Amino acid sequence: MSAAIRIGLGAHIGCPVGGAGGFRVTEREWQFALLRTFLPKDAERSSYRHKALFDWLKKQKFTRADFDYIRPELEDAARGRNDQFRSPYRAVEAYLDKLVERGILQKHRSYWLSKSVFDGLLDLRASDQRKASRRTNLTGRIERILASLPDQESGDLTADEWLKLPQDGGLSFDAAIEADDGTFDEMVAPLHKIEAMMFRNGMSVLQALRLPIEREQERQVNARKLEAEAKGLAKAESLRLAMDGRRQRIQSTASAHGGEWTLWIQTAHLFLNGKTPLEAAIEGEDGMNHALALLRDAVDKRARERSKAEEIHRWRITLEREVFTILGSAAQPFLNSPYSLGPNGRKFRPRDHCVSEATFRECVDLAKEVLKKRR
Repeated sequence: MSAAIRIGLGAHIGCPVGGAGGFRVTEREWQFALLRTFLPKDAERSSYRHKALFDWLKKQKFTRADFDYIRPELEDAARGRNDQFRSPYRAVEAYLDKLVERGILQKHRSYWLSKSVFDGLLDLRASDQRKASRRTNLTGRIERILASLPDQESGDLTADEWLKLPQDGGLSFDAAIEADDGTFDEMVAPLHKIEAMMFRNGMSVLQALRLPIEREQERQVNARKLEAEAKGLAKAESLRLAMDGRRQRIQSTASAHGGEWTLWIQTAHLFLNGKTPLEAAIEGEDGMNHALALLRDAVDKRARERSKAEEIHRWRITLEREVFTILGSAAQPFLNSPYSLGPNGRKFRPRDHCVSEATFRECVDLAKEVLKKRR
């Protein structure tokens, strides 16, 4: 159907303006052709002068050659005898002016389409574009779905046939497209979920939109179950490997410091709520980090204690040599006898009191005093 008819201009075609005898065609034909020239193909309105439009009609051979030009005085005389008489030139002018009166055209020296009619034309074209786009897009999507199904399931159904099938509520997609309102968007929303299920590993859906996908829905449900089971197994295996990795890490860290630490990580500790460091590490990453930190602290503490003991041992050996030099055979009785030592004057055996350079000097000074008293 012509755009002119669809925007309501049909009522303005075939207007009686006289001069029918000067045309080779009916009033409806030449008026329709004339009115259609005002409908632009783009978004810009064009203006036309009366003479240019008449010349165009002559070129189209819509007028009779004998009537292409009639002197004004002859035309006036003819109208005096018959008020319906008009030359084709004046008939065209009368028709254009009638369209101006009816708000179809505007006139200022030349004629052009009124804004209201022009806006209606643009709206119609936009609607046509939406409809065509929706139809093309939807047809392609349905064809893809049907092509993905086994032949025995899709049967002879085509996308065009599916478009005409009434959906829930009785409206078909074909009718929704033609309605060109919000109904189409509401109806097509479930199709996105169907496509996601079939082509993008989306969730299973129950709505089918009258597509032959019942078996496909069953397959998708089973596929999701298998996928979930596989993910569960993969997760369990991942957790097991992670646990083994944490176990091996804390065991290798402990054994690198010696066998006693291998036993230490298998001993329950209060600061781990009664768990062993090995158990804490196996439970999770946080537990492993905590257990490793405790292991490092314990190893460092043991190293400091060992270093301190070695230092004390060196000072005591040095004291024993020094006291022997000072007291000779009386050195051992001196080292094993209690004396007032330290800032509090408590009694200690020099052998026990000597733990640092300061206490070593104190014990040596005491030995020298004992020597003086013996003299």
